[in-house]
Amino acid sequence: MNSDKPTYDGAAYAVDQAHQHAAREEWGRVGDHAHEALERVTDAPYPHLVDRLHRQATDVVLSCKRGEVDTDRVSDRLDEMRETLAAMHDLALSETTMLPDELDD
Repeated sequence: MNSDKPTYDGAAYAVDQAHQHAAREEWGRVGDHAHEALERVTDAPYPHLVDRLHRQATDVVLSCKRGEVDTDRVSDRLDEMRETLAAMHDLALSETTMLPDELDD
Protein backbone atom coordinates (compact mmCIF):
# COMPACT_ATOMS: atom_id res chain seq x y z
CA MET A 1 0.00 0.00 0.00
CA ASN A 2 2.79 2.43 0.87
CA SER A 3 4.30 4.20 -2.14
CA ASP A 4 6.93 6.86 -2.71
CA LYS A 5 4.44 9.66 -2.04
CA PRO A 6 1.86 9.92 0.71
CA THR A 7 -1.74 9.86 -0.52
CA TYR A 8 -3.66 12.21 1.75
CA ASP A 9 -6.92 11.87 -0.18
CA GLY A 10 -6.68 8.08 -0.03
CA ALA A 11 -6.04 8.23 3.70
CA ALA A 12 -8.99 10.56 4.23
CA TYR A 13 -11.18 8.21 2.19
CA ALA A 14 -10.06 5.28 4.38
CA VAL A 15 -11.09 7.21 7.51
CA ASP A 16 -14.46 8.01 5.91
CA GLN A 17 -14.90 4.30 5.20
CA ALA A 18 -13.98 3.51 8.82
CA HIS A 19 -16.70 5.91 10.00
CA GLN A 20 -19.26 4.18 7.79
CA HIS A 21 -18.32 0.74 9.10
CA ALA A 22 -18.40 2.05 12.68
CA ALA A 23 -21.99 3.13 12.15
CA ARG A 24 -22.76 -0.50 11.26
CA GLU A 25 -20.60 -1.81 14.13
CA GLU A 26 -18.30 -3.66 11.71
CA TRP A 27 -15.32 -3.29 14.00
CA GLY A 28 -12.86 -5.42 12.06
CA ARG A 29 -13.39 -3.28 8.98
CA VAL A 30 -13.04 -0.10 11.05
CA GLY A 31 -9.64 -1.24 12.29
CA ASP A 32 -8.56 -2.24 8.78
CA HIS A 33 -9.43 1.18 7.37
CA ALA A 34 -7.73 3.02 10.24
CA HIS A 35 -4.58 1.02 9.55
CA GLU A 36 -4.89 1.70 5.82
CA ALA A 37 -5.12 5.45 6.47
CA LEU A 38 -1.90 5.37 8.45
CA GLU A 39 -0.12 3.27 5.83
CA ARG A 40 -1.00 5.76 3.11
CA VAL A 41 0.83 8.64 4.84
CA THR A 42 3.64 6.93 6.74
CA ASP A 43 6.23 8.62 4.50
CA ALA A 44 4.77 12.11 4.93
CA PRO A 45 7.41 14.73 5.78
CA TYR A 46 5.55 15.70 8.96
CA PRO A 47 6.90 13.40 11.69
CA HIS A 48 4.88 14.98 14.50
CA LEU A 49 1.65 14.49 12.56
CA VAL A 50 2.57 10.97 11.46
CA ASP A 51 3.26 10.12 15.11
CA ARG A 52 -0.07 11.62 16.15
CA LEU A 53 -1.91 9.67 13.45
CA HIS A 54 -0.08 6.51 14.48
CA ARG A 55 -1.29 6.91 18.08
CA GLN A 56 -4.84 7.62 16.92
CA ALA A 57 -4.95 4.70 14.49
CA THR A 58 -3.45 2.34 17.08
CA ASP A 59 -6.11 3.39 19.57
CA VAL A 60 -8.84 2.73 16.99
CA VAL A 61 -7.46 -0.69 16.08
CA LEU A 62 -7.04 -1.77 19.71
CA SER A 63 -10.43 -0.35 20.71
CA CYS A 64 -12.09 -2.32 17.91
CA LYS A 65 -10.55 -5.55 19.21
CA ARG A 66 -12.05 -5.21 22.68
CA GLY A 67 -14.98 -7.40 23.64
CA GLU A 68 -17.17 -4.38 24.26
CA VAL A 69 -16.27 -1.59 21.86
CA ASP A 70 -16.58 1.98 23.14
CA THR A 71 -18.29 3.45 20.09
CA ASP A 72 -17.90 7.05 21.27
CA ARG A 73 -14.17 6.59 21.77
CA VAL A 74 -13.74 5.06 18.31
CA SER A 75 -15.81 7.81 16.71
CA ASP A 76 -13.84 10.51 18.53
CA ARG A 77 -10.51 8.98 17.45
CA LEU A 78 -11.68 8.75 13.84
CA ASP A 79 -12.63 12.43 13.99
CA GLU A 80 -9.17 13.20 15.36
CA MET A 81 -7.65 11.20 12.51
CA ARG A 82 -9.60 13.35 10.04
CA GLU A 83 -8.23 16.50 11.68
CA THR A 84 -4.66 15.20 11.61
CA LEU A 85 -4.95 14.23 7.94
CA ALA A 86 -6.42 17.64 7.12
CA ALA A 87 -3.41 19.30 8.79
CA MET A 88 -1.05 17.12 6.72
CA HIS A 89 -2.94 17.94 3.55
CA ASP A 90 -2.84 21.68 4.29
CA LEU A 91 0.93 21.52 4.82
CA ALA A 92 1.35 19.55 1.60
CA LEU A 93 -0.68 22.08 -0.39
CA SER A 94 1.48 24.90 0.95
CA GLU A 95 4.56 22.77 0.13
CA THR A 96 5.70 22.98 3.73
CA THR A 97 7.81 20.25 5.29
CA MET A 98 9.17 19.71 8.76
CA LEU A 99 12.49 18.32 7.53
CA PRO A 100 15.78 20.25 7.61
CA ASP A 101 16.44 22.00 4.28
CA GLU A 102 19.37 19.74 3.41
CA LEU A 103 17.07 16.70 3.62
CA ASP A 104 14.18 18.36 1.85
CA ASP A 105 15.28 17.82 -1.76
